[in-house]
Amino acid sequence: MSLIAPAPPRTTARIASLMTVVLALALLLAVTVPSPVLAGKCPKMNKQCPANVPFCNKYGYCSTTLADGMPQEGCNAGGSYPGVCADRNGCKNFKVDFDSPSQCPPRSSFGGNPDAQPFYDQFANVEVKDSNVVLHMKYNNQLKSGMISKIASARYFKYGNFSARIRIPNPGKGFAYSFIWKTSVDRDDVGDEPYKNRHEVQTNWFAGGVVDYTKGTSWLFPDNATTTDYHVYTIVYEPERIVWVVDDIPIRTVQKAGTNATFPSSEGMLFASIWDSCLSAPGTQAWAGGPSEVVRRECDDAGQGQGLHDAGTQIP
Repeated sequence: MSLIAPAPPRTTARIASLMTVVLALALLLAVTVPSPVLAGKCPKMNKQCPANVPFCNKYGYCSTTLADGMPQEGCNAGGSYPGVCADRNGCKNFKVDFDSPSQCPPRSSFGGNPDAQPFYDQFANVEVKDSNVVLHMKYNNQLKSGMISKIASARYFKYGNFSARIRIPNPGKGFAYSFIWKTSVDRDDVGDEPYKNRHEVQTNWFAGGVVDYTKGTSWLFPDNATTTDYHVYTIVYEPERIVWVVDDIPIRTVQKAGTNATFPSSEGMLFASIWDSCLSAPGTQAWAGGPSEVVRRECDDAGQGQGLHDAGTQIP
């Protein structure tokens, strides 16, 4: 389903009603026995969380938000009420058409069922509309410089084929757009990034917690730009290789045997996001074409540029 791009200065990227994950199940999960959790204290509360406010969240406070009980959100098992931190949701073949807002609820409304809610909105800047999930970057007082719009999968995956149909109708200066698989602690990262150049997509991968931009490569669309049509971006993640595919065309392959670095091997989640480069290092800002106009008031010490406007990413 196509989307008519809004007039500038709104930036939107859209992930189509196709979000497919085809997993190599035989390779995926080993049975693990969790270690016993010792009672402790939730750091900011200086006590173990009680039953009525059971989750010790990643910020060290007791919480009733179900998402705070998820491992990818940093549930502190020792500081939480005993037994409330959830186990990881394991791999499963699935396809999401985003035909209901319940398939990608705000983090505050996530109920923990990965079948009913396969994705969730981490920063309350997303909407599901017309069989699309739309990632916005609309300026407000809470989302200033360094702001992010991101959806995350409720399941963990190790190996498999991960595809999303994406369109970025009007890419904005200073923003990065990504469809990636990564661990929640940023130890391993494999992804596609439609670039500020409307005819270019970039690929990269990190492993062992080492960010290495020298492994990044670019690929130019032969005919259509990232903004004029939907394109299907696929990450084929296997034990011995990673393949990046755009519209059924393999654009890059990395073989484990041909690398001198640690190769990704952890379980991770799927993310689709846009993020503002304002608070990044100068090189990252330059790479993104930033700083963005949306947050220039906070980002530009010289105070240049008066316009603040909406930016976004759309995913059908």
